Amino acid sequence: MNRFNYAIWFIPEKTSDWHNYTNGCIPHMTIQAYLTYDEAVELYNIIKQDIEETIVYLDTIKCSSESDFSALYYDISTNSKYDWWPSNAHISFRYSYEPFTENDIEEFKHMYIPKIGILDHIRVVNCNGYFKDWAKKNDII
Repeated sequence: MNRFNYAIWFIPEKTSDWHNYTNGCIPHMTIQAYLTYDEAVELYNIIKQDIEETIVYLDTIKCSSESDFSALYYDISTNSKYDWWPSNAHISFRYSYEPFTENDIEEFKHMYIPKIGILDHIRVVNCNGYFKDWAKKNDII
């Protein structure tokens, strides 16, 4: 099952409470997806030189669904400026292969998720196959 090919994620510090609110994935901001392995490694090597701890603020919760894949995420804002920062920056917290129900979304909205977090490292991730396995098989870089 191919999904997003290789991606570069900006990930919260390991001690972040955000890791407690996922359903098996790592909370992350996708810098870029749909890359080949070589493209991902090349971009990683460029961006890693620029990475500093970055404070981000959770804004609006959103849900997206396309074909058989759904995501629950928060739009984010930051005072930091990077040339590579995506225009649709958000932190993904939950994925599903079925649409999230209104109840799922309401339940997620009412969780106390800290609205401020620190992203502190990037990672190349092979985003093919089942999403809960992405983190297990992807200690690529």
